[in-house]
Amino acid sequence: MQIDERWMLRRPRGFTWWGHELAQRVWLDPVEDYHGTPVARLHIETDLLTDVPDPAKAIDALVALNRAASLSSLAADAEGRVRLHASLTVTPDNLTLAGSLALHAIAIQAADAHIKAAPLAGHLGARVARSAHPSHGPRPDPDDLLDALAFYADKGAGASPYADLDFRAMALMQPRPWVLARTAGDGLDVELPFLGSRPSVLDGTGAAAPETALLQVRASHRHAQLGTGLLLRLALPVRAGAAVANQLNLAEALRPEGHQLGAWTIDQQNLACYTVVPAVAFADDLVETLIWHVAARALWARAQLFPPTPPTPSAG
Repeated sequence: MQIDERWMLRRPRGFTWWGHELAQRVWLDPVEDYHGTPVARLHIETDLLTDVPDPAKAIDALVALNRAASLSSLAADAEGRVRLHASLTVTPDNLTLAGSLALHAIAIQAADAHIKAAPLAGHLGARVARSAHPSHGPRPDPDDLLDALAFYADKGAGASPYADLDFRAMALMQPRPWVLARTAGDGLDVELPFLGSRPSVLDGTGAAAPETALLQVRASHRHAQLGTGLLLRLALPVRAGAAVANQLNLAEALRPEGHQLGAWTIDQQNLACYTVVPAVAFADDLVETLIWHVAARALWARAQLFPPTPPTPSAG
């Protein structure tokens, strides 16, 4: 990231740096064994606000902003803070792809935090979470990295590189995490196991409601800040309010399942998760990889929303 050492604090497993007024933290959790594979979670987090006086108002505002999420989620915690957070699951086999996505998440999050903090603080009556380097004090001038969104918008001004992908072939890939997939213009509609495996195509035939989560992959999506890119919209068959979406974002920041890129929100009264990957992040096999991570994310959300009931002790 070519971060100026003067405005950075190195940690044993990460670092904190100041692009200007806000501190961004990047750290790696301890390595765990997952069926014989070493796995670690890389976290990227920036504080935006403190002393939020009305948590419910904040959550309503954030759920609207999260419908335009790119690679990070906005969440309000019980201590009156608002943060941006993203994370990636790192293994020996995905270092190149995960590393590239992490660099994009760091740059976009740092820039977006400095754009959103002051207007959001004014709207909510909160304080911007300004801080200073413990040795060098406040950073007087912003880092060039905070102009990153202009770079992404420029790279996303043309046609989306994802639009050239062969989604018909992708729909036939093996192995695959879905119940069924069908091409849809410039992308895919994928039905993932959630409450069960009954797909939406059976809905309306007298059968029970669908049990799957719908993942819509759109290759020519245009993001307001980033331009063209890849949209992954995961819609769950669960009606909920903004507080539930916020709680999922908070819980996922603690222990995500797969890449936690983008944000949970409410769309047409249902829980949904939006992720937009910018055009410049295009890589071979990226879409297939992200579909697998979204499938894991859907099952993680099911466990959060419908935790298993512990068995009742037998009498005597």
